[in-house]
Amino acid sequence: MKKLLPLDWKYWEKITRVVATTYNNMGVVLESMGDYDGALEKHKQALAIRLSALGRIILMLHLPTTTLVLCWRIGDNEGALSKYEEALALTLSALGKDHPDVATTYNSIGFVLYDMDDFEGALSKHKEALAIQLLVLGKDHPDVAQSYDNMGGVLEEMDENEGALSKYEEALAVRSSALGKDHADVAISYHKIGAALFSMGHYEDSLLKFQECLAIREPMLGLEHPETKKCIGWVEAIKEKQLAEELFRLEQELWKKFKLCFSHLQFQEEVVWWRNGGRAEQRNLGKV
Repeated sequence: MKKLLPLDWKYWEKITRVVATTYNNMGVVLESMGDYDGALEKHKQALAIRLSALGRIILMLHLPTTTLVLCWRIGDNEGALSKYEEALALTLSALGKDHPDVATTYNSIGFVLYDMDDFEGALSKHKEALAIQLLVLGKDHPDVAQSYDNMGGVLEEMDENEGALSKYEEALAVRSSALGKDHADVAISYHKIGAALFSMGHYEDSLLKFQECLAIREPMLGLEHPETKKCIGWVEAIKEKQLAEELFRLEQELWKKFKLCFSHLQFQEEVVWWRNGGRAEQRNLGKV
């Protein structure tokens, strides 16, 4: 790629899409090598060239989110948030407030705010995204399900488990309708619902959801796939939890019966003692 760059520079004079793409590709390679700072620099160079060549609004409407994602991945949440807000302002200006791309940007801002522990702010952005998607895409669109999922994740982090469960169930309903009951995204919904139910102590219901998740993933991905193994792990963990609770319950019942038997034996011993002269012994003690 470095060998190609001088040729691109010579023929396209710094501002062509080819040069920008070359910088961008170099950034992708550096990112795959773990050099996020170097990758970010290359994407910034690509951005500068595209800004010169294409104009600001047109660019932002079509610009891949590479630079934004890199800011996010290297922990520069403030930088990522600033870029997303800039993109949002330009997209609103060019497309209006009721456009799917605006909803996507709201969701992206929500993710960054979530990473910054601003859960109220994140939830607000996901709600704004959902409102737009419901209006322009309809209630049975997969993007609507994703926004429900996003809201559920934030609510779960806020320990609002009932609210999170409700959103996950809404996402499941949309995905089942839009994608079919055996789709991979439907399995994701079952997985999230199962985890939410587990955290609420509803182990039997949780087990059923993970079993439904497994019923989709096993034939689709095979037993050795990480997502299938993750699901199997949950099923086994819940069964172990149920077994442990059942053993504890039986132990408590046995302990109650033991105490009852012990009390009964103690009472019988007292009766025998009383019959075998205990009363006379007690009278004699009273005379002393």
